[in-house]
Amino acid sequence: MREVYCKRGGLVLIRCLAGIVVSTVAALAQSAPANDAAALLGKGNQLMQRQSYGEAVAEFERALNVEPGFRAARYQLAICLFALGRNEDSRREFERLRQEAGPSHEISYYLGRLLLLAGDSGGAIRELSPLTSDPKIRDACYFLGLAYVSAGDPARGVMWLERAAQAAPRDYHVRYRLGRLYASLGRKADAEREYGLYNQYRDAERRSEQGMRACSAALDAQAGAGIQEACGRLADQTTPRSWCCWGSFTASTAISRMPLILCGVLYRWIRVPSTPGTISASAISG
Repeated sequence: MREVYCKRGGLVLIRCLAGIVVSTVAALAQSAPANDAAALLGKGNQLMQRQSYGEAVAEFERALNVEPGFRAARYQLAICLFALGRNEDSRREFERLRQEAGPSHEISYYLGRLLLLAGDSGGAIRELSPLTSDPKIRDACYFLGLAYVSAGDPARGVMWLERAAQAAPRDYHVRYRLGRLYASLGRKADAEREYGLYNQYRDAERRSEQGMRACSAALDAQAGAGIQEACGRLADQTTPRSWCCWGSFTASTAISRMPLILCGVLYRWIRVPSTPGTISASAISG
């Protein structure tokens, strides 16, 4: 099951940090405990942004040694352990956090994923089912569908994976899973349609990655006209990573440089992995 994270490893910090982590840390953070603990939390967060998860773990553990009740540090620690594939350690930290801070959808989300990885599909269903209406957790339907498939209930698996596809139509991992499930059920035409969408969206995402890297490299080199050439190629407004840049770029040639710089900075913060297939919301199991 270790390949689960490797296939879509950027997800923990691309969407989870962009949505779940930011909101949850704000909710969990009490008034900053000791100054040292708060500083260690900040350093750990910076390491997370660079995807230096192992180093971040050390900083969060140091913060918890200073202040054991520092919930924001424990939450970040649990996520880093999850990102590193240290699933039992991650689960232990999330369960302790639930005991200390009370239940939350974000904690249930990660526990549901960890239970699914551990083969406890019933436990995963229990954790994930209440989350499907939470707009902050956009891939709950996807993982719930996988949990039902794992539990031997393909009908409910199809239902939730189809809902996931409706919510994120360009997520090629969802399309791939739907294609596999349709094929196993003998729905050949549906399977072929989903595999076609999978190939289309995967290839578009890879092209978008390449364009973002070229744009970021031009920004790093302060290449002047090269910035416009490299970043201007991000003209496919239907790809998730390029529409924000291109919309700003084409709005006004007189003011386009700053949005492009900001977009390049955002890209470098996300640090899109070079491995194809790591761009979507969440990890594929199996």
